[in-house]
Amino acid sequence: AGIQADDYDYAMDIPADLYDAMVADPNINTFLLTPPIFPLLFMNTKEGIMTNQKLRQAILAALDMDPILQAAYGPLSEANGSIYPKGTAWYTEAGVEAYDQANVARAQELAREAGYNGEPIRFMASTSYITHYNMALVITDQLKQAGFNIDLQIYDWATLVARRADPGLWDMFLTHHGPVPDPSLLTPLSPTYPGWWDTPEKNALVDAFNRATDFGERYTIWEQIQALWYEYVPVIKLGDAFTLDISSTQVKGLDDPHHPALLWPYFWNVWLGS
Repeated sequence: AGIQADDYDYAMDIPADLYDAMVADPNINTFLLTPPIFPLLFMNTKEGIMTNQKLRQAILAALDMDPILQAAYGPLSEANGSIYPKGTAWYTEAGVEAYDQANVARAQELAREAGYNGEPIRFMASTSYITHYNMALVITDQLKQAGFNIDLQIYDWATLVARRADPGLWDMFLTHHGPVPDPSLLTPLSPTYPGWWDTPEKNALVDAFNRATDFGERYTIWEQIQALWYEYVPVIKLGDAFTLDISSTQVKGLDDPHHPALLWPYFWNVWLGS
């Protein structure tokens, strides 16, 4: 509203449900900032019911990603199983056949193989990010329809962060991460990040990846890591989500093809003019 009233020149992180109205307004420029963020569903692989790999695979098999993403990001989302988005150097389809299965029968079969008997699965999400809350509601509904007993626990973000540090308090939690230029910086690969993916095979691949200097060798190892990610299921990537920023049409220079929008805007060689 401030942009439309000429009180402001630039506004960040516009809700997805306003996208169509912003695009249709001739007095507003819209910017989809790239690369995307990616929402993640972390599993507690250190303690509790989700230490069962078959059960984690069952959760993955049950999820239908489009409704989850639409609930939070609407048209600003894309179902993409690669950890990195298309167009980036690290994009790969290794393992992605396990992404977006939406297969209730397969999920139930895996749950039986895991010995799951309806035990509560403690799922933490936050109202501090409305996108997290909206996704959590859809995820909970999908998993309940597949036969899982989901104990959805809603906290403010600070409380969730404090609780996720204790492996005895949770089984799954929802968050989102921003893009990083190199896979070695991805927090799910750290054995100390909540979720605690710490297996010899993963650690050996990450160590080899970090030691390699040739891109081709590193890419091959990264494909193996992503394939293992989908086999072990320490984290479920839900998809890609884009941030919408807007400006008044009085702001010049931001739409220059040599000045592309990034994850955060920057304002050199930008000016106000009619």
